[in-house]
Amino acid sequence: MADSIEELKHKVALSCKILAMQGLVKDILGHVSVRVPGTDEMLIRCRGPQEAGLLFTTDDDVRRTDFNGKGADLAGGYFAPGETPIHGESLRLRPNVNCVIHAHPPGALMVGIGNAPMRPIIGSYDGGFTIEHTVNGMPLFPHAYLISRPELAHRMMHFMGSHNVCIMKGHGVTITGTSVEDATIRALRFETACRIHWQLALAGRALEDVSVETMNEYAVRIATPPSGLSEQTHKMTWNYYVRLLETRATVPLSVGVGDIMI
Repeated sequence: MADSIEELKHKVALSCKILAMQGLVKDILGHVSVRVPGTDEMLIRCRGPQEAGLLFTTDDDVRRTDFNGKGADLAGGYFAPGETPIHGESLRLRPNVNCVIHAHPPGALMVGIGNAPMRPIIGSYDGGFTIEHTVNGMPLFPHAYLISRPELAHRMMHFMGSHNVCIMKGHGVTITGTSVEDATIRALRFETACRIHWQLALAGRALEDVSVETMNEYAVRIATPPSGLSEQTHKMTWNYYVRLLETRATVPLSVGVGDIMI
């Protein structure tokens, strides 16, 4: 059964808080959106009169707008983010995308600025994210300006292509997914991979790709994935982070912000 509007709003709010809890966003910077099924509208984390930052996002901060960030739901002093085109144009031009995240994670920032290319050096670790997404290179948008107009979003999307992740050099990342849960878990795993690459680059280590046999095994898995396994795994992982929020536990990503040294 499809989520109701209220359920989708709650998931966007939870995503914002999870990303903040894990250090991918801080204070008021960063935003998450989700497509309203069957419409040309989205639910997007907006700023309002009681703004207190992403860690303290409420369901009421998530507002319904069109893909241009306009709509009656913005009444009461709410306004869409300045980089709303990242969300609106991604949802408008990529019908398979249902959730968009824009964040400023430190690991991805350093990898982009430091020209530390992402490579398939990790296999099954952290859900096999790295090998699945770095075999053909990681998209890098070489500009650091705000994506404040649709044509700028189109430039970024040209570099991103059909990928679900894109490093924005000197700026942050854009992450897409089929659901809020999918995009959020992808963002967390991508940041872990970035931090590992950065630490190895910092140590001056020569990186070696995983074996050809490992590549071949993953190619088979990607081509014929077990039915529903990825969705089920993301749901369980999502539940873990929601529980962390509820219990106010502090468990950093496996390579923490404090481990990123320059």
